[in-house]
Amino acid sequence: MNLVSTVLSKRSLKWFVESGHAEGWYDPRFPTVQGIMRRGLTVEALKLFMLEQGPSKNTNLMEWDKLWALNKGIIDPVAPRYNAIVKSTAVRVVLENVDDEISAKSVPLHPKNDSLGSKAMIYGKCCYIERDDAKTINVGDKIALRNYGKVLITRKEEESENITLYGNLDLEDQNFKKVTIVTWICADDATNVEVELVEFDHLITKKKIEDGDDVKQIVNTNSKAQYTALGEGSLRNLQKGDII
Repeated sequence: MNLVSTVLSKRSLKWFVESGHAEGWYDPRFPTVQGIMRRGLTVEALKLFMLEQGPSKNTNLMEWDKLWALNKGIIDPVAPRYNAIVKSTAVRVVLENVDDEISAKSVPLHPKNDSLGSKAMIYGKCCYIERDDAKTINVGDKIALRNYGKVLITRKEEESENITLYGNLDLEDQNFKKVTIVTWICADDATNVEVELVEFDHLITKKKIEDGDDVKQIVNTNSKAQYTALGEGSLRNLQKGDII
């Protein structure tokens, strides 16, 4: 079995490590058991994937999607939800009818699984949302801040990439149908925590490696992106290896 855009040759993988293109045999971009488990794969999903292949002498070229879909089916019902906004693209939303006092409320860690417990969520006059979301929001729109309420946007200040939204929070209107739900965190520097988010791409730029291909010629030099985000304070309680 072969996987799309994946190097399985141990000699080639060793070159990626020795040349600095990978952190080690446990790199999350590696098709090693250590690598894919560090990326978030569960043992249960790996077993299911192997059993579903069945016995065959044919050589298959498979997408990764099947494996990750099996994994999602296992972790989605039990993975706690947390919010974070990328620091460099954070946009302020000012709720003009809310006072300056910061407050906290307990909300479920999972919208459909109360057994996972709860987290303390911080509320206040100013919130952060992603710039890409803010660009699609206009004066007169109603948006929903999840676990907070609906907001009527009354003003939008825009200068180049700098955007600030102003609006009024409406806690009485609980009809969230046909309303854009926006991810947010309270703009409270005292409780928020900085986190590093990492995204991975394939280590090579070619879908299928042919005989005679030199991996040095098809290496993807932009296979890892890392950036800082502002996360809600309850993220401080996480332990190494937690899936969220």
